[in-house]
Amino acid sequence: MNIDPEKIRTGPCVVTYKGTELGATQGGVKIAVDMDTVDIKCDQSYGQPVKRIVTAVKLAVTMTLLQIDTNIDLLLDAGKITAAVLGSDLLAKGGVLLLTPVDAPAAGSYRFPNAVLEPGSDYALTETGAHTIQVKFTAWPDAGGVFLEKTSA
Repeated sequence: MNIDPEKIRTGPCVVTYKGTELGATQGGVKIAVDMDTVDIKCDQSYGQPVKRIVTAVKLAVTMTLLQIDTNIDLLLDAGKITAAVLGSDLLAKGGVLLLTPVDAPAAGSYRFPNAVLEPGSDYALTETGAHTIQVKFTAWPDAGGVFLEKTSA
């Protein structure tokens, strides 16, 4: 077995959204990739798929942020949540989300060119621990069809 320890990554990443560093995270950053598919079957295949077609790609990036004063503003409009959000086009508010490993920045970053911050979040004001805010970004394709790309340093 050929194991290259230099290719094993550990540690947190720096999270940047629309050019603003979001600061400290807790519990890491998670990327979930899901694809919807349709199985094409015919009588002659006895119910077994002869083709499987991808019909949708879904990418979600979730994280728990610690620097509340910096990051609560991502969810607020002029310091508040109002009815103005009703009917708004979230896709028009997308921007670049960049995840750069702290321990290996030379390995490059993960870039989501059209990430949208979902309006819902969990804000925990705990008595004995740091206040946290959990946020979720959904990555949509940019004009070139790119959801996610690994960039070089």
